[in-house]
Amino acid sequence: MKKIIQLVIIVLLLVVSDLVYAGQFGPPEPDAGHGKFSVGIGYFFNSNEVKISPDIDTAKGKINQNYTYLKLGYGFIKNWEIYTNIGGMDFQQDSDNFSFDMKSSFKPFGSIGIKGLLWGNSNFGIGPFIQAGFSSGFKDEKWSNDPDPDGDNAYLRNEVKNLWDVNLGISAQAKIEKIVFFGGAFVFKKRAELEHKADVYDYQGGTYVYHHSLGSYTVDIKERSNIGGFVGVKLPLIKRLNFEVEGQYNGKFSAGWLLTYSF
Repeated sequence: MKKIIQLVIIVLLLVVSDLVYAGQFGPPEPDAGHGKFSVGIGYFFNSNEVKISPDIDTAKGKINQNYTYLKLGYGFIKNWEIYTNIGGMDFQQDSDNFSFDMKSSFKPFGSIGIKGLLWGNSNFGIGPFIQAGFSSGFKDEKWSNDPDPDGDNAYLRNEVKNLWDVNLGISAQAKIEKIVFFGGAFVFKKRAELEHKADVYDYQGGTYVYHHSLGSYTVDIKERSNIGGFVGVKLPLIKRLNFEVEGQYNGKFSAGWLLTYSF
């Protein structure tokens, strides 16, 4: 129990520093056995409804992210695992205001989590999890319209900073033969800062010439709902190799898969 408390404190400290990634939660029973490792490769599509404040012409939007990652887990005590995910993710935000829309290519990210069984037998089990991650941030620049020699041309710059996401929940599992069905509920918190800047250029002789600034400001991105649920199934392929699929819902649907090998 002392080791569990120490590792939970470590994760919470990381969350406070600069963290972002939801991803799959899986069944409470870990992939890695006591004192052993597990490795995996996975993909996850994550979608969240968000609100933007202070309310500047818009109050809501949607963030979509695609994750590809490698997972490494370690069973630090019996039926408990600490794990990390390392890979790349993109960022796309659609809002009611065109100025806030942005799309960014893949950037590096990392995450860390702890999960385990509080109670279980050969058929059923239940346990908690905490999961969080971090990313390098995202930038997007674009023109508000096609070049117009007779009008103003606004150049928009958006940058997402301090993007973090933490998830805390409980998962239950049921085994039929060697197939594991699982599901549970979670609460999460998602925060980010969006820095927005707009400049006006005149289009002269086939090129843009700076005219004046429309100003800049910073808005906060927050989740619209912080409660969700998930279900999934873990299938044995061959000895020590498993394939897992999971779906989540927290106002928007998210889903992914994970292939793991346990040593």
